[in-house]
Amino acid sequence: MLILWRLVHTFGFLFWFAGLIGTTVGQASARRAADVEARRGAWSTVRRFQIWEILGLVLTPLGGLFLAVTIYGHVFRGSPAFVHIKLLLVIIAAVLNVVVILQRRKADALLRAGDQMAFGNALRRIGMLEGMATVMLPAAIFVVMVLKYGG
Repeated sequence: MLILWRLVHTFGFLFWFAGLIGTTVGQASARRAADVEARRGAWSTVRRFQIWEILGLVLTPLGGLFLAVTIYGHVFRGSPAFVHIKLLLVIIAAVLNVVVILQRRKADALLRAGDQMAFGNALRRIGMLEGMATVMLPAAIFVVMVLKYGG
């Protein structure tokens, strides 16, 4: 079972991170697009990568929690400090990512309505939140490398 949970956790992370990077690139392209059709085309990329993002958003914490229970017997009692710090970073990333997904729905409605100025402003806010969520994932890996394997 341990190998299964490690695979779920690892592939979940890869899906989540790839989804975040893909949606970030799509949003940046939509912001820079010269006309409405180009914006819609770039925005379709965001919709495609968002599925990866959501899949990873579910699989990463699920795999991590089951790994902690399998290895340490409990998530909170008996698990080392890096598990708690990593869990905190993943919770922050997940909350930010859920807010980003909800904000994207509003931005999608603005794009469909043709309000280009409000769409651009919404993408700026989304980009800031998504950037913070994206940074949390490599930070979680860094915590493991330093606290678990660093010495």
